[in-house]
Amino acid sequence: MTVWERASHRFEPSLSAWLLVALLSIAAGALIALRPEDWIIVVAPFVGGALLLSPVARLAFVVLVGIVVLGPPEFTTAKALYFGGVMVCAVASSQNVLHGWGRLPREVRRLLTCSLIGLVLLAVVATYRVLSGVDAISVLRDFAPYVLFAIAPLVAVDAGSTQSLPLLRMLAALGLALGSLGYLASWAARRGILADVGPITAFGAFSMPVALLVLAGVSLIATGSGKRGLWALLAGFALGTMILTGTRSFLLVAPAVLAAVAWSTPSGAARVRRLIGAIAVVATATVLVISVGVAVGGLDFATVAGRWSLVTSAIADPAADQSIAMRIAQTDVAVRLFAANPLFGVATGLGTAYTAAGNSYTSDTPVALLADFGLVGVGAVLAVLTGWLSIARPKPIVEQNAWPRSAVIGMVLAALSLALIGPVVQDKGLGFSFLVLGAPLIRTRIDVSESSHDQVLIGQLAA
Repeated sequence: MTVWERASHRFEPSLSAWLLVALLSIAAGALIALRPEDWIIVVAPFVGGALLLSPVARLAFVVLVGIVVLGPPEFTTAKALYFGGVMVCAVASSQNVLHGWGRLPREVRRLLTCSLIGLVLLAVVATYRVLSGVDAISVLRDFAPYVLFAIAPLVAVDAGSTQSLPLLRMLAALGLALGSLGYLASWAARRGILADVGPITAFGAFSMPVALLVLAGVSLIATGSGKRGLWALLAGFALGTMILTGTRSFLLVAPAVLAAVAWSTPSGAARVRRLIGAIAVVATATVLVISVGVAVGGLDFATVAGRWSLVTSAIADPAADQSIAMRIAQTDVAVRLFAANPLFGVATGLGTAYTAAGNSYTSDTPVALLADFGLVGVGAVLAVLTGWLSIARPKPIVEQNAWPRSAVIGMVLAALSLALIGPVVQDKGLGFSFLVLGAPLIRTRIDVSESSHDQVLIGQLAA
């Protein structure tokens, strides 16, 4: 049993412990029934205890609760409690990681080092922002997606080092499917197609359906025939979401998704056959999802078709496309903002305003990251991406499960593609996507490292 496995089995609850938990749960339920307005105060200790004890609880809390809480733009009590919980998760994960640091593979330690560098650089920019007179709430709001992106490797290593690969893939599918549903609901709510039914309708993170499509695509290739139907439906749901919402950015990430799926297939003629088969199955599932969405959800398919028809006109005459014209104007302003303070940036995230053409600044330009956070902030993002690329490099030995590596490579390529049109990290789902896709990769890297170590020991004993 490894250090990580022993760490995850340190607490062996007895019958008396379970009885105590049951009694506390009954007491908590009674308190909530008597004072429902104080339910957060009652539930908080239980959630905190779960976050301290369970890596799965930490991963689920960061991703699933984050999807529900982070949607609305205003800073709420729920967000404050969520960020407090994230800090608890970071501390608990750090303790476990340090406990087993010596047994972690080199590439995993390198990923964590890159994550630490990213966090330090972000802290430098945040400190400069506060010293410049920006209020702490604005700094927290602007930096939240970047902090989540930077600590994702830490939580991923914690979960990937202690949990099984099937469980991690199930959690990834669940989180990405929920985030994709939030993206679709957010789009439908903004257009009056769907009523605002809660915070999930405000979570519009495009990276989540992209990550779901990557995960489902590589799993469709790597999974046996018995479960391919599930992954085909998930891939169809992700692709159908992008098509129904008219998200033309999908054209940028499509090559990254295809590359990830191609890397997960065997070499030679089998690769072509399986790739063509996967595309055909996903296309069929996508048509089914779109048909159900139009028939049941009342989605305005005519508007979506009209938006996609603009792609050809934008290629033929880019100057006439309103979206491209807006990005050009925003890029011009962002370049001037970056020139004013190239080291730390001068903007305050999405709250920055400019007067070009009488429009508000919406950060739909690749230079926005430079303008907002300067070269130091860009260095933080590049440090974390470098760590993910480092751990996703092919190993010299044959991997039993290659799909996690293909999924992370596909997500890195997708993030770099989306960076061409905007500050991709401001998409709150990017950190979540790397967290849930990275945990399975870390699990496979640790398995490969331990297998190599066992083979060396066997060889030494045989000699």
